[in-house]
Amino acid sequence: MPEPAAATIDDRPDGLFFKGMFAAAYALLIIASIRFVRDDIALLDNINIARIALVALSSALWIGRSTIDRSLPLSVVTIGMVLSPYLLTEAIVSYVDIISLLIFSAAIAKSRDPEKFFIYTAYASLALVALIALLATVGVLPSTSFEWNGRVKESFGFTNPNTFFFYIFSSAFVFFIYRQSRGLIICGIFIAVMYLSVGSRTFALAYVFIATGYYFSNRINGGMTRFGLLSAIVGVTLTGIVTIYFPRAFSDWTLSVIGIDSDELFSSRLSLMEFELSYSTLNNAEFWLGGLKNVSDSMYAYFVNGFGLLLSVIFLLAMFSRTINLSMRYGSAPLVFVLTFLMIGIVEVPFDGSALMSLLFIYALFYDQGAFFRWSNATRSNLPPMANAR
Repeated sequence: MPEPAAATIDDRPDGLFFKGMFAAAYALLIIASIRFVRDDIALLDNINIARIALVALSSALWIGRSTIDRSLPLSVVTIGMVLSPYLLTEAIVSYVDIISLLIFSAAIAKSRDPEKFFIYTAYASLALVALIALLATVGVLPSTSFEWNGRVKESFGFTNPNTFFFYIFSSAFVFFIYRQSRGLIICGIFIAVMYLSVGSRTFALAYVFIATGYYFSNRINGGMTRFGLLSAIVGVTLTGIVTIYFPRAFSDWTLSVIGIDSDELFSSRLSLMEFELSYSTLNNAEFWLGGLKNVSDSMYAYFVNGFGLLLSVIFLLAMFSRTINLSMRYGSAPLVFVLTFLMIGIVEVPFDGSALMSLLFIYALFYDQGAFFRWSNATRSNLPPMANAR
């Protein structure tokens, strides 16, 4: 008599709990980005405390339950142990962000229909952001206009115009990986209409790139194309690292060699890094192990400040290895997926523990190859066991 199939997390009473925890944390993150909340420091602190409490509660329940049935992935335990000393440093926010990604990713990877969860969350996020923008447009929520180099950018109720675009693009990121053309088109309409008044170039260009990868997927799977995308991933990563260690030198180099002032292109972020960061003054422990506050709009600075060069390099090597493995199985889709995330990371910090984009990035890259299933001609029987257990 065949043994019954192993129960997934959704077959237990706490099945919806972990998905609900992340959905609540993501909603709080969006609310914390509204301008009037940022103006009320006490309210903002309470929202952030609630977010951290959600992570702590879900972590405690996940670890406690998984200790009994021994289903907690070894990678989560190992990385958690490696990161635990950072609870004693100034990088506690970075630590909470990363550990929450691991916890939520591990939980969702063992649940039924994670694809539906991500898609529903993406649509719900679009609805909430649209509601906030509407309330700001009619004057219910306060909003701010920014002028930069002659361009006027409207924040639509958020603290920054880029924040508004971040949530829209996070949904587009989900629709891209799960090949949801309807959702991707809706995001495109949002971005096209709002770009005229918001003017956030980062996410507008990223959307064009990811939409092109989506609609021309059958033509970008050749070996040379994959090699080009992989080379671009390495190039973008090196650029991100150079911009934080040598911001002024990088800006001067691009101006003299290719005639582009990268500091102006990155909206003076390199000048900001030059002013706020001085890695030459760090001692060996700070340089290699981090423990500093993140002070700049860069995912690379976020990692180096929080965890130091050592763990940052280890993470990048693990990401490169995984990306190559996935590209050999599923073609160019994982490469476009990773490259888009890394490009945005040069001028933004998408690695928030309760952000949809970063959760999907960790989940699809390290937990579930089946997320790329629709991009390949592989049969379901050729997928790894985790992808088949749906």
